[in-house]
Amino acid sequence: MRQYKINLLSSWSVIVINIAIVFFLTPVIIATFGTFKYGIWVLINSVVSYISLMEAGVNISTGRFVNIAYSRDNTQEASEYLSSSLAFYTLLPLVVVPVSMLLLVVFFPKSKDFELIRLEILTAAFFAVSALLLNLISSNIRIKLNTNQRFELVALIEMLSLLFNAALTLIYMKLFSGESLAVMSLIVFVTAVLGLLLSLFFSHIYGVSLQLRFKYASSKTFKKIINFSIWVLLSNLAVVSINHSDNFIISGLINVEAVSTYAVGFMISFYLVNMLSKINQVKNPEIQQLVGRADVSGLTILLQRLITNNLIFSIPVIICFYLFIDSFILLWLGEQFSESAVVAKILAAPSICILLSQGAGAALWAKGLVKTLSLVKIVGAMLNIVLSVVLISVFELSLVGVAIATSLVSFLECLVLIPFLYLKQMKPQKGSVLLLPIAGVVTCFSIIYLTTNLVKLEISDWIILVLTGGSVCSLFIGLSYLLCSKLKFNIEHEN
Repeated sequence: MRQYKINLLSSWSVIVINIAIVFFLTPVIIATFGTFKYGIWVLINSVVSYISLMEAGVNISTGRFVNIAYSRDNTQEASEYLSSSLAFYTLLPLVVVPVSMLLLVVFFPKSKDFELIRLEILTAAFFAVSALLLNLISSNIRIKLNTNQRFELVALIEMLSLLFNAALTLIYMKLFSGESLAVMSLIVFVTAVLGLLLSLFFSHIYGVSLQLRFKYASSKTFKKIINFSIWVLLSNLAVVSINHSDNFIISGLINVEAVSTYAVGFMISFYLVNMLSKINQVKNPEIQQLVGRADVSGLTILLQRLITNNLIFSIPVIICFYLFIDSFILLWLGEQFSESAVVAKILAAPSICILLSQGAGAALWAKGLVKTLSLVKIVGAMLNIVLSVVLISVFELSLVGVAIATSLVSFLECLVLIPFLYLKQMKPQKGSVLLLPIAGVVTCFSIIYLTTNLVKLEISDWIILVLTGGSVCSLFIGLSYLLCSKLKFNIEHEN
């Protein structure tokens, strides 16, 4: 439990630092680039996200195989999995770099405005893709830390990288009045080099005792990884499509400036879910190891604990998000981005469903139900694209329509499909694994409806916003803890 708290707090610290950096740097970047060039920067990152799919989900699959082998005390097999994936990532640039340049030529519009900075865009994309490749190698190496559940060290690496990147960006923009997308991407690349060096250092000292050597790599082992990874790739493609195809739809059916507005709302809702997801994610290696040992009872208890923790912390934070997001964006970016608050609230609507189903979803992945889960993601991505186009073109809902389409897909997956698959595959004996999420969702949406319709907050001062938001959130968490304390005690007593 102590290590869990350390992992959770350190992971949250990284997100808080990341949010703080984004908070202070985004207005500077937008003011320096302008909404048009900032929209291009968002599109570059969206293209890079698609290019990341060329790693075929090997990193996620490797983590699963390493954790299962390690849970059975088979370090030799775990070393073979890790070394085989490292060999893959070492050779990956030979394919990714030339293909990515070709994709960028195809993806970007052939307009006069784009042609004027085409070389700058391609240079920026080259450094961004190179940074991506280094980050993939770093993530692969850090599996040794993840398997040992040393997420605080992973968080430290990410924290140092974030601060380093922010410092270089601020120096470039403030001292040199930098407006180059290429230099911005170069900064990202240099940061990736730092992350790789830190990953090598900490994984060697504090990771599990696995041998990371090319001589342990084998085609037979990698074939097992890639057979699993093919479906992970399809799932990742669907996730990236849901997250980033919206930007291309908006730029094509509305305009590039609207991409900036949507990106701000998406970014804020993403950080909300990402921060709260750490409650579940730091337990993913343990979930995989419990599945590897076929410990159904231990898995059920762990999932119940995660659900309880989400009921205590996530619901109050989400409620406060709805109460204060309008004032936050108005103070942060001004009236120009007021529609971003609407987008953020719509995208955040399914967040509690996502959080309460994550533990069950992780167990299904560890169980090897990758094909079914990937098909769910693929169908969801296709549905998201179709709904987005229809809601923009037919119903003229603009950015709101895109956000609604994304949220509807998330609701369908988390409220219907994941619970159904978990009941069918895992056959849990304790109904609270599914009853508690349903109760949490009903409670959360009831309170959100009341607070957003009966309480209208307009705060025009940062100090008042921080003090009021912090106080209200703390009060809600305290009340939630009191309401859930009996439930939490019963779960711990069962153990």
